[in-house]
Amino acid sequence: MGNFSMELSRLLIESSLILTEAAVVEVIAHSTPDHLHPDLYNAPMVDTRAGRQALVRLYTAFDHVTKPFDLPLILATPTWWASQDRSRRSAQALDEETF
Repeated sequence: MGNFSMELSRLLIESSLILTEAAVVEVIAHSTPDHLHPDLYNAPMVDTRAGRQALVRLYTAFDHVTKPFDLPLILATPTWWASQDRSRRSAQALDEETF
């Protein structure tokens, strides 16, 4: 984790412009709304082939924007939506492998 923190710090200091993914859930909601869980949103997408493919397409699109300009790209994991609290509130029983 230390190396990640150092790399992120260096990136923030040295880069005049950084692209971060924005509103991934909103993009998914408009393009493939059937992938969104009512409580866990896009977190369960990592557990299905179709969900993973949709995330790869989305993240690849972000990558295509940054590459020509040699910009750094920061992507967040979709699984942060799967907190214990959200999972407890979920109407759907999740398989233990989700965690």
